[in-house]
Amino acid sequence: MKFLQALTCIGVLLVASSAQAQTGITSFIDGFDGGTPAPTVFHQTVAGDFEDGDGDTDVERQGWRPVRMANLESFGGALTNRNGGGFGTNTTGEGDNYIRLDTDRTTALPGVPDNFVVGELPGQFNVFQFDLRYDQFPPEDPNNPGSGLIEPRLKGAAFFQGAVTRSANFLSNSGLQALKDANDTSFHTYTIVRDFNSSDWGAVQDVLRVDPADGISRFDAVGTSAVLGTKFTIDNIVLGRTTSTEAFPAIPVSVQNIVKNGDVSAVSNAVFTVDRPDTFDITGGNGNYGPFRGSSGDVDHWTPYNNNPNGIVEAVNGPDGTGLNLTHSTLGIQGSWYLDTHWNGGTEQFSLNSAAGYVNGMMQADILNGVTIDAGKTYELRFDLDFLDRPSANPNTTFTVALTTGADPTDLGSTVTGGVFSQNVGLLTTGDTHTLSISGADLLAAQNGSNPVNLVLQTVNTTGIFGFPNGTVVPDDHRDPQTVTQMNPDNFFLGQVFTPQAGDVNKDGVVTQADVNLATDYLNGNGGETAAKRQNDLANAPSAPFASEILASLNLTDFDLTGDDFFDQADVDAIAALVTTSPGDFDGNGDFDGADFLGLQQTDASQIPDWEASYGTSSTVASNAAVPEPTSLALVAFLSFTVVTTSGRLRS
Repeated sequence: MKFLQALTCIGVLLVASSAQAQTGITSFIDGFDGGTPAPTVFHQTVAGDFEDGDGDTDVERQGWRPVRMANLESFGGALTNRNGGGFGTNTTGEGDNYIRLDTDRTTALPGVPDNFVVGELPGQFNVFQFDLRYDQFPPEDPNNPGSGLIEPRLKGAAFFQGAVTRSANFLSNSGLQALKDANDTSFHTYTIVRDFNSSDWGAVQDVLRVDPADGISRFDAVGTSAVLGTKFTIDNIVLGRTTSTEAFPAIPVSVQNIVKNGDVSAVSNAVFTVDRPDTFDITGGNGNYGPFRGSSGDVDHWTPYNNNPNGIVEAVNGPDGTGLNLTHSTLGIQGSWYLDTHWNGGTEQFSLNSAAGYVNGMMQADILNGVTIDAGKTYELRFDLDFLDRPSANPNTTFTVALTTGADPTDLGSTVTGGVFSQNVGLLTTGDTHTLSISGADLLAAQNGSNPVNLVLQTVNTTGIFGFPNGTVVPDDHRDPQTVTQMNPDNFFLGQVFTPQAGDVNKDGVVTQADVNLATDYLNGNGGETAAKRQNDLANAPSAPFASEILASLNLTDFDLTGDDFFDQADVDAIAALVTTSPGDFDGNGDFDGADFLGLQQTDASQIPDWEASYGTSSTVASNAAVPEPTSLALVAFLSFTVVTTSGRLRS
C-alpha cells in the first residue's frame, strides 16, 4: 500500500477539472470535488491491496485480470503494467485496455462479495475508491501532431457491471491533460460516489472495472495509436458506502446438502499449464484446445460422460492438422474447443462445450446412498447456470439436470418424479438460479427402487460444424464461436426445504424462550445501536428506501410479526405469545435446572414433578439447535453477506 502525498498544486488543478458532470455520480480527487469534500466512506471492503507477492498469476493479482493488455502484474504491493510496453502492445495490438475483477472469482480477496447491490443500505455499496498514478501518459493525439495534446476523447473511467453497465468518469480529458503537462506521476486517490439518481441504483452488479485511458473503441481507426505505451499503477481498491448503519447478524439455516462437492470447489490430481494456471481439462473428457493441452484433473465426486457422434472425438483428438485439429490462421492456436470439458478455478465452475450433437455431461452415481429421506418433507434440487452468449448455437442447445433411476445412470428416460430440468438454452437467461421441488415421498420411492438414484447434468448442441463430417474443415472453422455452446453450471444443492414458522427467529424449528431472548437482544442493539435507531437512520437516508427494504437490509424481516414494517417491542411480545415449553421448563430455554425450580415454586408448583423427572436434561422442544451468544452472532455477521435489492424509488 502507498502513503498518499499531501495535496499539491497540481492536485488543486485536478480538483477544479476532475470529471464531467454525471447524473447520479460525483467523483472526488484526493478528497475533494472543487471545494466540496468527499463523504466519509463506511464499511470499506478491500478489493485489491496486492500484498500477496509479486507476479502475474491470478492469485497474486487477487483476481484482477487484464483486458487486451500485456504485462499486468502485482509488483511492489501494487498492480501495474509499467514493466512492459504499455497499452497497445499485446499480441493483437489492440487499444481499449483496462483491468477488471469478476467479484465471484475464487482468487478475489476474502470479503469481496460474489455480487453486490448498488445502494446505501447495509450489505450494499455506492462508493468505488482507488489510488492510481500514470507511469507513462497517453501519447500526443495522432490527428493533431505538434499540439502536445492527448486525444480529446480520452478520460479516466471506472465501471460497475452486471445487470447494468454504468461508467463513471473519475478523471476528465482536461484533468488527464493537466497531469501530463505537469508530468505528475504521483498517486492520487479517486473516490466515485453514486446516489439514487444513478442509472444502476438498485442493480445487482458483479464486475469492477478501471479504464485509465477510456473513450476510444478498439475498433476505432486511431484506437491503438491514441493510447500506445500508456502505463499505470493502481492500489488500495475498495468498495464502501456513505451510510454507517450496520445490519444485525443474519441467522443461518443449516440444511444438509445431499450433493457431494455441490459447489464444485474440491479438486484433485490437478495439473495446470503455463497459459492457464487456473483451469484444467477434466480427466475423462475429450477437450483438445491448445491453451489447455497438457492440463488434467478430477473434480471430486463427479465423473464425466459423453458420446461420439460421427467420430467427432477422433476428429478432435487425432493428428495435428487433420479433422478438426487445425491451427487458427490468425491466433495460431491448435485444436478445437468444441468438446471441452474443463474446470475453471477462477469461478469454480464446470465448462461443458458442445457442437454437432456431442453430449457433454457430468454425474454423481448413487447419490442417495446412506441418506435418510423423510417422506413427509419437501425437497429442493437447485443449481446456478451461466453460459456464453451464442445467438446462433444456443437455440439448438438443450441443457439438462436430472435425478435418474435407470440401470444406465445417464438414461434420461428413467427419472425421479419432479426431478428433471431440461430447457432450450435459447430461452434461458445466464446467471439465473433454477429450482425443482420434489416430494419426499417420491424421492423415498426412488431410493427404495431397484436402481440407485443418480444426479446427471448434460449439454447437447446440434449446430453443425461446416465441413464435418462430410467435407473438408478449413482453419478457423474448427473453433467457430457461433457453432459451439459453453455451459457453466455450479452450486448444486439437494436437500429439505426449511420454512421457519412465525416467531422462530433463531431458525431452530421451534418457538421457545430462546427466540424471545434473541429478539430482545436485537431490539436493544446486540451490543450496538438499537433496532429503532438503525431503522430510523436508514429511513432518513437520501434515497428514502421503503420500510420493508430497511428491515430486509438489517436482517429483521422475520422479527416483524405484527407486519407493520417496523421491528419494536410489540413484535417481541408477539413472539413471546407463541412460545411453547415442556412441562417443568419454566423459562422455556430447553434446560431443566434450578432457575426453573425457583420459578415453578412461585407460579405453578403442579409442574414440579415434571421438573424432577427431567432435571439435568434438555427438553426435546428446544434441543434442536443452540442460539448463538452475542459474540458468536458477531462472527456470523462477519461471515454472512446478505444481498438486498432496492428499487431506488422515493416513497410517496
